Amino acid sequence: MAVSYLDTPAATDPLYTPNRGEVACLRQIITIGTADLTQNGTFDIGYIPKDCVVLDGVLVATDMDSAASPAMTVIVGDSGDTDRFVNAGTIGQAAGTVRFGNNATSAATLITHQGTCYTTPTKLYGTFTNAPGTAVAGTIAATVFYALNEPPTSI
Repeated sequence: MAVSYLDTPAATDPLYTPNRGEVACLRQIITIGTADLTQNGTFDIGYIPKDCVVLDGVLVATDMDSAASPAMTVIVGDSGDTDRFVNAGTIGQAAGTVRFGNNATSAATLITHQGTCYTTPTKLYGTFTNAPGTAVAGTIAATVFYALNEPPTSI
């Protein structure tokens, strides 16, 4: 298997659940081999603990496609919505950064997803929706910020 991780993501690992008012960070450095850069190939980012919500996230990738066309694209989500956070990001096409916000280049916040509270430990993962024209092994650094879901305070 060509995909390697700084730490192998597993739901059985002790997941850090932040205290109320704290923000936690899931950081994963993923090495992607050329054999993994296929259409519908996936990579695991890691698990968000039960009762937590994703606040924001960033993916930074090296250039994993040495051809100009077709444009390599990636989506990021979970089992409930495979492109919940990123849809058609082109970060591996010529290296780059994409911030969560459910489109290719958005730096928007996750206001539309703040109600998505995970009821069980939930894996976030990426999928290559468009394979590179010429695959080149590379790295994706994923950083995801999350917090314990807090019920809204009545005013």
